[in-house]
Amino acid sequence: LDLIECGKAHWINDNRYVEMERSRECNPRYHAWNYLGAITGSGANILDNVRDWQYDESISSKVQSVLVHYGVDASNMGKDPWHAVKVLWVPDKRDLYILDERVVDGKPDNTQTAYNKYAEVAKAIKELNPYNEFMYGDGAVPANILMLAKDFSLNIRNAKSRHNYSKMAAITWLEGLNNIYI
Repeated sequence: LDLIECGKAHWINDNRYVEMERSRECNPRYHAWNYLGAITGSGANILDNVRDWQYDESISSKVQSVLVHYGVDASNMGKDPWHAVKVLWVPDKRDLYILDERVVDGKPDNTQTAYNKYAEVAKAIKELNPYNEFMYGDGAVPANILMLAKDFSLNIRNAKSRHNYSKMAAITWLEGLNNIYI
């Protein structure tokens, strides 16, 4: 910000400046850490930008927009469950709304085969995403996402192999949002 005030920050475009100013208002801790270099501790709370939110019908016009995205956090068939989410991304405000979610236990029960567990997951995803819109899947085992795409005709690709995914980069991105409405 000192460079902007003295006129030597020609490389900072207007969008970046607006993003900095908005984070100062909406997410001061992130602003202090990312733009001012302040040391900020998280304590036990990793994301302090999470807000409780009750779905409001007035947002339904946005829900049908291209800003709605789908994603799947895949299980490795162990104790961790599958999570499929439908979110609304508002880029100009850097807000993320969690609109809907489906959770399926990860481990097949005694009467299920692994294939039947995948079928259960595919059914949950199709309930959440009935028009089979494109979605990313974050799979610990990329074969999980491939099987959903191939065997159950889901429009899904593995996010880890795309954009040089790293867990830390994802957390930093989430921390930098102004609001995450759940």
